[in-house]
Amino acid sequence: MTDMVVLGYSKNEVMAIKKLTYHIAAKFSDDEWSLHLFVDDVRFDEYLKKGQMVDLGCFEINRSHGTLQVEKFRENDKNASVMLIAEPDISPMEYLKPGIMATTLLLRPYTPEQLYKTLRDIIRCHSQKKKSDEENNFSFMMNSGRKFIPYDQIYYFEARDKKIYVNTGNREYSFYDTMDNLSETLPQSFVRCHRSFMVSKPKIDRIYLSKSYLELDNGMTVPVSRSYKSEIKEMR
Repeated sequence: MTDMVVLGYSKNEVMAIKKLTYHIAAKFSDDEWSLHLFVDDVRFDEYLKKGQMVDLGCFEINRSHGTLQVEKFRENDKNASVMLIAEPDISPMEYLKPGIMATTLLLRPYTPEQLYKTLRDIIRCHSQKKKSDEENNFSFMMNSGRKFIPYDQIYYFEARDKKIYVNTGNREYSFYDTMDNLSETLPQSFVRCHRSFMVSKPKIDRIYLSKSYLELDNGMTVPVSRSYKSEIKEMR
């Protein structure tokens, strides 16, 4: 699922963006897309209070409505791609700043072709990035948003206290899931070695089946239970 929020002050423009987004997304993404459309600040503020995370945001900036709403959005979601539609008489200093981190910009007056191209570029870029993230990173939800960890930085997963903990050697993160689900979704570079542990094969340094544990390349140890010894034995 890809979520996109659009805040503009012309209903016709917002609906045009909606129509084009669905049309372009069908070409470059296999995801289901959900658009959240707003034409006033009050309802947008109510939406922000819910703390929902989105993947893309499109915002209008004009003399009456400056960058405040975009900055509020960024406080809530630092990972989303952001497209700005701005009036030409507004100084770039107002929106080209760290608190906004715009991904792309469309200046008025624009043609339908320019709107299409700008939306196409940001949607295509997002879809390519998401595909790359899914292939090379493990992702999960935290209170601060979606977290991505490269698979080659992960040592093991541990089920503990009704949560899953992912260990990167010097830090661990927790999220809600099950070991059975991880066993089905993680790449083949991870192996189940215990009811509560899945370990990265490349991180295994030594196997001590007689002592029922694995030693990883940073000195950490992970237990091996009897029911999973046959799988570990095949790795020797």
